[in-house]
Amino acid sequence: MGQNARSRGVHHAWISIDVVLLTIAVALTLFCIGAFIRIGSEPQSVAHSNGLVVLEPGDTLLAFQDFSFDAAGWSHSTTSDQIGGLGPVLGPFANEDVVRSFSVPNDARNVEITYNVNLHGEWDIADVFVVTLGEQDVIELIIAGVSDDHVALDIDVAEQAGLDVHIEQTRINVRSDESALASAEDDTILNLRMILSVRPSSDTLPLAFSTEASDGAMWTLDNLAVVARSDDGEI
Repeated sequence: MGQNARSRGVHHAWISIDVVLLTIAVALTLFCIGAFIRIGSEPQSVAHSNGLVVLEPGDTLLAFQDFSFDAAGWSHSTTSDQIGGLGPVLGPFANEDVVRSFSVPNDARNVEITYNVNLHGEWDIADVFVVTLGEQDVIELIIAGVSDDHVALDIDVAEQAGLDVHIEQTRINVRSDESALASAEDDTILNLRMILSVRPSSDTLPLAFSTEASDGAMWTLDNLAVVARSDDGEI
């Protein structure tokens, strides 16, 4: 009898350990799922946490690309990780038209597009960078002045119902690659963080970038996120 009691006690202990392990496994699984799509409460903009898109209730993630793996969907899929300090980016491009279209859910009330445009190379006064949504040129950037520590921009934003645009400008000083000649000059990149919020008029939303620029002017794209918001979320 005593042996049987001890045997049952040992068996019960093994069951307890299995339950603990199962609980830990479930918790780890839920944590990993949450690491890819997180729910946040920041209103009226796509928030980011450690490079991840933070979604609100009612949001649908239509696209998220940092170009570490591919450039699916773009009319030109050139990528590069050779531009010091930027990591993988789409481009570089000169005067090519670069386009991607997004399928918009029927219940979408607005679509928010967030990305970084990097201007590098030899941009001159009167060079133009254009962002198009659908058939409308929504942003036109004209280089108004270039100095050693500043790039002046004339920014023209289209007056369109349901369109909201936010642009932040940052200069990035990039050291030449170690393999470059010692005499090579350091590159300076103008980083433009753009947030576009638009009311969709159809189930497809094309996004296009184009330039009218001098020889030597280049640009790249990075950190693209496209989110559709429905009536279930707060706008």
